[in-house]
Amino acid sequence: MLLSIGANWNPLNSYSPAGITGQATSIASGAEVPTSFWAITTSLVLSLALVCLAVMLFRRKEL
Repeated sequence: MLLSIGANWNPLNSYSPAGITGQATSIASGAEVPTSFWAITTSLVLSLALVCLAVMLFRRKEL
C-alpha cells in the first residue's frame, strides 16, 4: 500500500521500487512502458540488502 501511495510522487516513482507497480499495470493494459533502469536496479539492491540483513540477524538464532 505504501509503494502505491509513493508512486504518485514522480521522483519516487522514477528512482525506487515504487515505480514497478505502475509499470506492471501498464504492461497488463498493453500500454507502452518506458525503460526504468533505476526502479529495477534499486529494487534489486534493496532486496539484496534486506536478505543480507536477515541472514546476519538470524545467523545464530534457532528457528
